[in-house]
Amino acid sequence: MPAVSKAQQKFMGMVHATQKGDMESPSSEVSKAADSISDKDAELKVDEMSTTASVQGYDSPNAFTKRGDEKRNAKRQADLTGYSVVKENRWLELKKEDSSATSKIGKGISNINKQLAEMERFLNWYGKLKAENGVTNGHFWKRTNSNIYKIKERLIKLEQQVRKISE
Repeated sequence: MPAVSKAQQKFMGMVHATQKGDMESPSSEVSKAADSISDKDAELKVDEMSTTASVQGYDSPNAFTKRGDEKRNAKRQADLTGYSVVKENRWLELKKEDSSATSKIGKGISNINKQLAEMERFLNWYGKLKAENGVTNGHFWKRTNSNIYKIKERLIKLEQQVRKISE
């Protein structure tokens, strides 16, 4: 739990300083806490501190992190939740990559092919489920029919883009 009050913040700061060796002759309470808490936990507590004056503290563990810690915090959150960090700007990474355009396109097309195989697998499952249970389009939710129409439109646009690449 993050340190909420000013006293807790100060105490955890002293614990962290003691663990780093920056504090000379700490009190017995600070020494005892420094021995019982791992350095990483103490650092996390200091990172999680919130200065909210007399207002009840908010649980904002990353509110006051340093610049440049975003990648580290994102990785830590991903590890804790079991998810992975999504790279938001893959286009810039693709442009910066140190390989030829032909190589980049080849890898990309191979990746798309794998993703399409997965889509085919899903569509086969849902088609089989529909046939086995006698479901018709009239049984679908309104948004399901709308989504099917949107998927059809997107596939037509994708076909046009694939034709351009293949020419």
